[in-house]
Amino acid sequence: MPSIEIGMKAANEHWETFIKGATLMLGGNGVGFGGCLTMLKDGVPSIPGLGVFILFFGVGLLGSVGYYATLTISKVELQQAVVSGKPDFSKGLSFVSWFFLTFGAGGFISAVVAAMYRFASL
Repeated sequence: MPSIEIGMKAANEHWETFIKGATLMLGGNGVGFGGCLTMLKDGVPSIPGLGVFILFFGVGLLGSVGYYATLTISKVELQQAVVSGKPDFSKGLSFVSWFFLTFGAGGFISAVVAAMYRFASL
């Protein structure tokens, strides 16, 4: 039985690192998206191209939510595989997780690059 406990501890430590990163990405995209919508609601007319930022942060937010969800499902599957002793771990879910990671990080990076480009002359 000690091997199952060691395996569960290692699995938890492994996935907690990824889930912390997903949480940070989710927070960054959520704050950016919320900030853009607040500016839109308050009628700030001095921001040219606010829709581009809303699009990039929105895509990043959707990707971050998907990434977090797939990581959580993968963690549960890995824990079940460790407890049962069977190596039935879904590799297809790993591809989907990387797909969402690309959209989450890509949306955030695109929004930051667009902000740097638009406001470089200030």
